[in-house]
Amino acid sequence: MKKTVLLLLLLMVVPTVAFAETGEVPFSVEPLLPENQSADVRGYYDLAVEANQKQDLQVRLYNSTTKKIEIEVSASSAATNANGLLIYDGSLKEKGVKYPFSKIADVREKHISLDSGETYTTTIPIKVPKKGFDGEILGGLHFLQKSDDEATDSLTIKNNYAYAIAVRLHEKANHKKLKPELKLKSVTPKLVDERTAIVAQFVNKQPLLMGKMKFKEQVFREKGKKPLFAHQIDNFAIAPQGIFDIPLMFDNKPLKPGKYIYKASFKKGKENYQFEKSFMIDEVQAEKVNNAAIELEQESNWWYYAIAALMFIIGGLIYYVMRLKRKVKE
Repeated sequence: MKKTVLLLLLLMVVPTVAFAETGEVPFSVEPLLPENQSADVRGYYDLAVEANQKQDLQVRLYNSTTKKIEIEVSASSAATNANGLLIYDGSLKEKGVKYPFSKIADVREKHISLDSGETYTTTIPIKVPKKGFDGEILGGLHFLQKSDDEATDSLTIKNNYAYAIAVRLHEKANHKKLKPELKLKSVTPKLVDERTAIVAQFVNKQPLLMGKMKFKEQVFREKGKKPLFAHQIDNFAIAPQGIFDIPLMFDNKPLKPGKYIYKASFKKGKENYQFEKSFMIDEVQAEKVNNAAIELEQESNWWYYAIAALMFIIGGLIYYVMRLKRKVKE
């Protein structure tokens, strides 16, 4: 069993989160904020930059344990996960991003060893695109420490501790106003966590962060008025300029071949983005997903048995009436 203890340093619209279920947190990180940091922002980098600018980001690490630890460092663009949260750990590909943060940040010290009680400052150079950029670039620096295995009577637990520091870049001299532009790209039947679902793929075409959105999705039969399945997320964040997937779980129900309508909306105040797309689940797709799904509810065939029983009773009655008529004639 693997358990990850994730500590996030003020991830923009996502509040600070700390999951520390097991004892001592082995290390801490602190961003050393430069002069071009936005005055009203603390806890993460929010930098006004210029085209082709080079700058060093410094992060102070501290080992709070009594033994030596190893920390893995990486950089990636912010991404939107299936729960509508911004993540910075590189677990999702940088799809559709014009300026991936992994290319902007040059992580030279990918593995850092810290002795017990040691404080160390790592430097991560960044380079702004040569011709500048519109909107904003949002990425993160990720620090992961894999601890020793923790053995119990029946299993081994791996406690992984991670910090992510958000990095937001905006061009100082660029005041171009951008209009949000979302697009529903596709709807596909898939397995999600080994369960039946459809996955809607959206595209944020603009380099703009969209936060605190209320998201709702539904799926209907092609001519149906009542949704078969629905899902809602009240605080949805969309990373700038990227592709993201949102599943709609089928509650362990098998996929059925046929034509469907997918509807979704993102709302925030007066902003309202509505989407609708027809899609089909064919027999091959349904069979493939259903056969691979776990905990799938098997549909009851009680009505087949009910019809058979009713036909048997009717047949018996007809036979009885015919026999009775013959006896009367005799």
